[in-house]
Amino acid sequence: MAHRHPATAQTPPTSKPPDSLSSSLGVLGIVTLQAVAAAAIVGYFLRHRDGESVAGSLVASALGGLGLITGLVLMVGNYPTLTGSDATWVDIMPWTLPVVAAAGAIAAGRRRKADADS
Repeated sequence: MAHRHPATAQTPPTSKPPDSLSSSLGVLGIVTLQAVAAAAIVGYFLRHRDGESVAGSLVASALGGLGLITGLVLMVGNYPTLTGSDATWVDIMPWTLPVVAAAGAIAAGRRRKADADS
């Protein structure tokens, strides 16, 4: 049984990683990829107008992307609630996603350039 603080009858905060840390970070990653895919769909249909309806190809994808981005902003803003932790190192975990994505994009660009040079 967890030790409870006598004044508040609540479990004192700990800095151990919560069980939901990896799943919360995974959800953020998946929602981010879905938002990027929605943006790619809009971009594709802006370049390739092959008789598709504007409502079905552009408007629906754009609204879906905006909904995903809104959800992503809400998830990042409420990440401590999502994970159930008040540890600072847990709260900064969502910011690792753009850092890793940028590092991957840089590595891919360098690799593509190296392949083109050889």
